[in-house]
Amino acid sequence: MADDPSTIGALLIGALVSLFLSGVVSMQSIVYYQVYRSDRQMIKCLVTAIWILDLAHSGFLCGTDWIYLVLNRTNVDPVAEISWTVIVSVALTATMSFLVHSFYTHRLWMLSNGNLYLIVPIASLNLLRIAAGYASSAEMARKDTWDTFFHTTGWLFTLGLVTSSVLDLVVGLSLILLLRRNRTGFQNMDQVIRTLTLFTIETGMLTSVAMIAALVCWLSMPDNLIFLALYFTICHLYANAFLATLNARKAIQQRSRASSSSLRPTPHVIDIVNHQVSRGETSSARDTMQSGSSRQGFLASLQKALRRNTDELKPPDRTLLYSTPAAPAALHTM
Repeated sequence: MADDPSTIGALLIGALVSLFLSGVVSMQSIVYYQVYRSDRQMIKCLVTAIWILDLAHSGFLCGTDWIYLVLNRTNVDPVAEISWTVIVSVALTATMSFLVHSFYTHRLWMLSNGNLYLIVPIASLNLLRIAAGYASSAEMARKDTWDTFFHTTGWLFTLGLVTSSVLDLVVGLSLILLLRRNRTGFQNMDQVIRTLTLFTIETGMLTSVAMIAALVCWLSMPDNLIFLALYFTICHLYANAFLATLNARKAIQQRSRASSSSLRPTPHVIDIVNHQVSRGETSSARDTMQSGSSRQGFLASLQKALRRNTDELKPPDRTLLYSTPAAPAALHTM
């Protein structure tokens, strides 16, 4: 492993960028707790777990830089050995990726009406990703040095990177296709779908680019730690993408209400259907959105839904309606 600026400098820059992203995660977490107080407890617990994992990863990241840049500075090759903090960081990144992709998988489950042909392969890839991550950590602990790990069991680390890249691609494309399939023909509803599609592309692109860049550097430049600097950022990018998905719900809701439309009640339909989904009335929600092959049929079912649910829908509960990944069943995949 080369002791040159491409390794030492990359570790320092990677740590600084990662710490900046970790600060953004903390900011987004605080915003979430302030804005979405009525979210389900399960979602709050998931946000808390993501935040704790992010902070823990930042701590081990700082420990990695301390070991390589300070404690080992007098060694002939200060970065030849695999630091124990790197081993833990790889496991934390695998855990973060697993939680975030599980969240996205549940969104796809709701949007696709439980399509097992779509969900089972994605869930299998997600399990393979976390298994490869933990196996990589275990092998790093056994091999001690980067050179030995790369030439013996480095394929496990490669498998984890490839699986994550494929997962990002499959999940993103599936969400985009399912959203486009649910276009209604009404202006403000389709505007919401277009916004969600763009948001899906934007949030998934950063993690995909970082993962592919780390994979390329790992395979093409195993004699330095540039790949590790890129890998440092992946955990925080996943956390930011997850929290951005949750925190963007209110802004998209307000945008849908502000859009000009020939069908005024459409934003309320989203609320009502989400409310039905949150109460387990998934089939009723789908019937409300899909009944009637004509505009008149849709309006008739809409009026019935409004009459049936208006009294049940209290203002304080509106945040709750957007609190769960079950909301994608009503096109609000946020």
